[in-house]
Amino acid sequence: MKRLLILLLGLLLVLSFAGCDLFGGDDDEPEATPAPTAEPTAEPTAEPVILPLEDFEDTPTLSSMGWDATDATLTIIDDALSSGNNVLQVEIGNYNCAPVVQLTIPDGSTLADYASFTFELFAQQGDIGWKDWKVFAYDTEPSGAFDNGDTALGTVNRGLGVSTEWETITIDISGNASTFTGTVYFAFGASMAATGDQGGSGVASIWLADDVALAE
Repeated sequence: MKRLLILLLGLLLVLSFAGCDLFGGDDDEPEATPAPTAEPTAEPTAEPVILPLEDFEDTPTLSSMGWDATDATLTIIDDALSSGNNVLQVEIGNYNCAPVVQLTIPDGSTLADYASFTFELFAQQGDIGWKDWKVFAYDTEPSGAFDNGDTALGTVNRGLGVSTEWETITIDISGNASTFTGTVYFAFGASMAATGDQGGSGVASIWLADDVALAE
């Protein structure tokens, strides 16, 4: 009997050194598997904003403001500085006249969503220099004299004479709260005499415009 007990004790010692557990196996808990790390998600790229634009390449709907309907003569011509590009030529016949262009503001936006009115200007000749350039907005086609009592959407002073290259004119309109949407009429320009001495003596006042747009 004693011999049997000794044999059993010896067997238990052997098993314990081998790392076995007679009553349930290994006591060590299995190591937890770490949760997979999620890859960083890239921020979504904002959709490009499509701005209303008149580049005069198609046949635009043009009109003008002035004391008389013929005070401003509007003509689509080839760009002398870049042949093949259409631009708007404005010939002035009297003070307070300017072209009117139509821009379409997309559904879901209003004029108040835009911070600036921009266009490319080439001040060619005449009474063209050192003027305040203004823009006015209307929800129906305007008539009558330009810059004659209506509140301007914005204005910027151009302290230069004739142009030697195309210039970008940016008029700040960020303060506007207009709810205009869809087709909006924009009268823009500067009041000037029909003739002047910049670019010649007593020459007709002429300026060119291109890429009329709203920018956010």
